[in-house]
Amino acid sequence: MDENLNDLIAKNAFQLRCPDDISQVVVLHALAAVESAHGARRLAFLHEPAYCYKGFYYKSPNGEDLRRLSQVYGCLAHGSYSSWQLLYMAAYEEGFRGDPCELRNDCEALPWVIHYLNRRIFDRYPRISISGIADAWNSGSPRDARIPQDYIDRFVRAYEKWTSALTS
Repeated sequence: MDENLNDLIAKNAFQLRCPDDISQVVVLHALAAVESAHGARRLAFLHEPAYCYKGFYYKSPNGEDLRRLSQVYGCLAHGSYSSWQLLYMAAYEEGFRGDPCELRNDCEALPWVIHYLNRRIFDRYPRISISGIADAWNSGSPRDARIPQDYIDRFVRAYEKWTSALTS
């Protein structure tokens, strides 16, 4: 059973290497708020069409692991999990080797969420903004042509809400 999401975040957020002016705790709360209504939909499997059999990433030359894992796990390899809706393939690329369904457990997913955020976002973009974090989490990079403005706006609002909630 997952421990309380607030406690889990409080206990692990210090591991994030975000810029000094960005709250580690609030980043994790805001992501969970936008991705799963702060854990309310954490057990839901979110199917990611770009990773599915006819999707861009599946068909790409770099999609070897995805194609192989799809033979083992089927559509479960094409989805995202937990309060943060961590993409299975992102966790796999960071070193996770378990069954995709294990990532439904926030205690199992959070170390991979942190690892992903650190390695793919905070280490690459040490001066990243709140909007940049949202963009990078949603589309893979804060500096590409895909700008998910609605997602960014929802994340910024969630970040502001959680900042207020945790400081009052």
